[in-house]
Amino acid sequence: MARRAVGIEVNEEVIRIVVLRRTRRGPVVEARAAVSHGGAVEPSGVVTDTNGYLHAFQEALERARAGRLNLCIAVASQHMDVRELELPIMPQRDLEHAIRFELANVTRFGTGEDLAFDYVSLPGDQQRGRRRLLALSAPRRVVRSFLDPLYAAAIYPEVLEMGPFALPWVCPREGGVCYLHTGAAGAYVLILEAQEFRLARRVNVDLTPLVRPAVDNAQGPAAPGADPLAVKSFEELAVNLERTLDFHRVRRRAAQVAEVVDGVVVSGDLGRDLQFVRDLEQRLGIPVTPADPIVGPGDARAFGDEAPVYALACGMGARGLATL
Repeated sequence: MARRAVGIEVNEEVIRIVVLRRTRRGPVVEARAAVSHGGAVEPSGVVTDTNGYLHAFQEALERARAGRLNLCIAVASQHMDVRELELPIMPQRDLEHAIRFELANVTRFGTGEDLAFDYVSLPGDQQRGRRRLLALSAPRRVVRSFLDPLYAAAIYPEVLEMGPFALPWVCPREGGVCYLHTGAAGAYVLILEAQEFRLARRVNVDLTPLVRPAVDNAQGPAAPGADPLAVKSFEELAVNLERTLDFHRVRRRAAQVAEVVDGVVVSGDLGRDLQFVRDLEQRLGIPVTPADPIVGPGDARAFGDEAPVYALACGMGARGLATL
C-alpha cells in the first residue's frame, strides 16, 4: 500500500488538494491547498482553457508540496451518465462489450460519441442468471480534457473519477446514508446501505445563489428566504432530493424514507452553510449533517470550518492510500 497519496477535487471554480501520509499511528493530513483556476473549467464540466487549468493544477501541487506521485482526482461534470443495468452473467471481457453496447444505445450523449465508462456490482442475489450493475459513463473527449494537459506536463494521475464516490472512505456511516455533494453548477446524490452502493444521481440545478453567500460570508450565510433566487435554487434542489429519496424508498418497499435512509451528509460548498443544513433537515424530516472527514487519530477537526469543502479531496486521498 502507498505511504503517501494526494487527493484532488476539480470543480467548476477551484482545484482542492489534500495530501495524506501513512504513519505508525495511522493516516494523517500532511497538507492541503485550494487554487482558483479562473474559469478554465466550464460550469458544465469540460476544460476549455488548458493553460489556465494546468497552471492552477501545478500551483496547487506546489502549495501543498504534493509532488507528482499517487495523484487521485475527482472531477465534477454534467457530461456524466449514471444508470443501473441488468445483464446476464458472462465472462469479464464479454461483460464490458455488453455494457459498452447498452450505454451506446441508452445514454443521452450524441450519436458517435466515444464513451469512457466504469461500473460496480450492486448488492443482491444474482437471480435468474442475471446481475445488477451501476454504470458510469462520459464522452471520452470530456475525460481527455482533464488528462491531456497534465500528460503534456509529465503529470500522470493514478485515478480519475467523476462524482463523489470517494466520500464514504472518510465519512463512513452505518445503515442507510445519503451523501449530497454540492457546488455552484449542481449536486450529486449518492445512497449507500451497509456501505454498499444503492443509487447515484447527478442533479443539474444552478446553486450559485445559495453557494455565493456560503463562500462570501465567513460568519454564516443568510437564510434562503432572503433572496428569491436562493429560494428557487433551494426548492429545486430539495424537490429533486425528495424525489430521489422517495424512489429509493419505493424500490426498497419501505413505508417511510427514514426506514432506509438514516440521514443526509452534505459536502461541498453548501456543507458549511449551517442555515442550509437546518432548512434541508426540516424539509426532509431526517437528520442532515455537514461532512466532517475522518482520516486518522489526532486529525479531529483538522480542516476546521472548511471540512465539508475538503471532504471529497480527502476521500480521494484515503482511497489512494488504501488501494495504490
